[in-house]
Parts: sequence; C-alpha cells; structure tokens
Amino acid sequence: MPSLEVPGPMPADGGLDAAQRLTATLLGQELACVALCTEALAHGGREVGVGAVFTANVSFALPGFDWMGGAELLRSWSQGALLLAPEVLTGLRAALGSTAQESLPAWTSGLRTLPLRSPTLPPATHTNCYLLGHARLLVVDPGCVDLDEQQRLLAAIDGLHPERAAVVLTHRHRDHIAFARGLAERGLEVYAHGECARLIANEVNVTATLEDGEVLDGFEVIHTPGHARGHICLRQQQTGALLCGDLMASVGTVVINPPDGDMGDYLESLRRIRSLSAPVIFPAHGPPIEDVVSHIDATIAHRLSRELQILAAVAREGLSSFDVVERVYTDVPRHLWPLAEGSVRAHLAKLIDEGRVSFDGRRYRAIEVG
Repeated sequence: MPSLEVPGPMPADGGLDAAQRLTATLLGQELACVALCTEALAHGGREVGVGAVFTANVSFALPGFDWMGGAELLRSWSQGALLLAPEVLTGLRAALGSTAQESLPAWTSGLRTLPLRSPTLPPATHTNCYLLGHARLLVVDPGCVDLDEQQRLLAAIDGLHPERAAVVLTHRHRDHIAFARGLAERGLEVYAHGECARLIANEVNVTATLEDGEVLDGFEVIHTPGHARGHICLRQQQTGALLCGDLMASVGTVVINPPDGDMGDYLESLRRIRSLSAPVIFPAHGPPIEDVVSHIDATIAHRLSRELQILAAVAREGLSSFDVVERVYTDVPRHLWPLAEGSVRAHLAKLIDEGRVSFDGRRYRAIEVG
C-alpha cells in the first residue's frame, strides 16, 4: 500500500502525542485507508505503520483528509462500527500503550478468523473458520478433520469465554462441515440453509434452518446457490462485511460441479453479491478480498470467457465433456482436468437450458441460430 502524504500539521487537541495520531482519507464510498503517522520531531518524519480500515457511514471518514485520535478509532472498532485490519489494530494498541490482545485476528469486534487444515482442494490447504459474536459465539464452517486442528478450534472457542455457542454452515461440502457433528455432540446447535440441512441429514443433525433474508445475531443470511445447493453468505449488518463461504476464493478457483453446482445460479449469485457493495469479503479459502467489485467482475468475465470457448469448441464438432476439456483447458495442468470437466459440464448444462447447445447422451453440439 503506498504511503499517504500528511496534509498539514496535526491538531493539538487529539489527546495523543504525534506518534499516536492517525490520518484517514476517503478513497471511495465506503473504503478508507488509514496510516499511522508521525511528525518530524517525533520519529524523524518516517511512517511507522500502514494498513487498511473499511468503514460504513463512520463520521470520521470525510472527503479528503481528516484527523482523529487512535483511542476514538479503537472505540469505534470495539463497538463494531468499522472493520480494521489486524496488523493495524496491533499497531494502534502498541502506540497507545495497550497490552490488550485478541486471541485471534479480528477485523471488527466479534469477527475473528481461524484458518484450519481441511480436506479441501488444491491449491488451498485450509478452510477459514470464522468465530462471530460475543455472548453467543457463531462458529462458521468448522471443516477440520485433524484432531490437532479440532483441539485448536476448541481451545479458541473456550478462550473467548462465550455464554453459549452454535455452528453455522455455509454449505454441505466436507471441508466446511467435517467437525460440525463433533461440535454438536458437545452441545452446540447447528444452523444451515434448509436445502443444505436436507442434503447432510445423514451426517449432521441441523438444529434449525436458515432462510434468505433471516438475521442471525446481526448477520443477514443471503442464499447464494451455484457452487452448492443451499449455499449461504452472511452479511454483517453494522459494517456490510460479507462472509462468502465458497462463492468466491482468494486462493484457487471455485469449482462448479453438477448436479450440486449450477453455473447459471452461480453467476446470478455473484451479481447479487456485487449489488450489495460490501466493503470487504471474507472467503472460506485465502485472505480477505478488498477490491470486491473488480474481483467479482473478473470472476464473472473469466467464467463467461470460458463459456464462449466451450461454445466455439462444440460448434465445430460434437464433443464429450472431456473432449472439451482437452481443447479448451490447455492452460490448466492435466492433473486438474477432472476438476475442469465438472466446470465444463456446468457450462454446458447452462447452455442447454438457454437453448444454445444440445446433448444426445454422448456428445454436445452447438445449436445453429437462424
């Protein structure tokens, strides 16, 4: 992140010395960058830390530059009024002489991340388990199977001292639900979308089902099918931050594999999420997605580009789905072709629904128009 220029002398009424004051600049409707700055007399004019803060209608995020004290920023964070990058939180606390520490990285008060090794697909190796709330802790996607990782999660839950806890599943895949049954056996309730609950009934007893638009402890449930039936996202109402499950990933590519996956639904879900103007998205795999709109647009463009390539391939001759992979996915290593074939079948199913491709049980062919 580039350094921010200091717009002028720091105010004398911030209640902090120069090394502890902050400057904020509004870069977009809800996105602000915050730099921990110093004056020349304090630290030779050098910048001592930089990070990002995502705001939603926070009064100090004004056009241009504005000054505020670090204590006020921390107060807003603790009240859940903004999202603050964990490294900035650590820097602020150090600057203010605070010894308080989060046991887990927290972007806002009550939104913590615990990456756990899971039986996921490469290149990802972990599933982000999110721990939401305070008095009642929501454990989102406990997908670990390794006993050591399960103990890490249990220790993290105990360390937050919740009055009670519950599990929330974004969808049915094993790298998201593997430890849900173990937590249920320890007395935790389990929440999931109704369709997801039906599909995992033999694996996990879902206590209560969630529907689109329902609000659970300050998080709005958004039904986003496509990667899987019954897939949901969770939108934090105070900040607009979005937990997206496997709708998007910042590591690797989301697999759309029929019949559980549906390419048409997937693209519509992406467009719906785009319309929410989330300041940051927290995926199940990889670090947070900060450039939300451009990431979604690039994902949609990539899928539609593949679709055009697939349509062109079956326009020349009748092909099986694997034949299409061999012709179109030349930029993908061969060992990943079985996964790519799932996406090809998802694209072809969408094209069949749209009346642009036919299937005779063996081969796909483009339908000539006009």
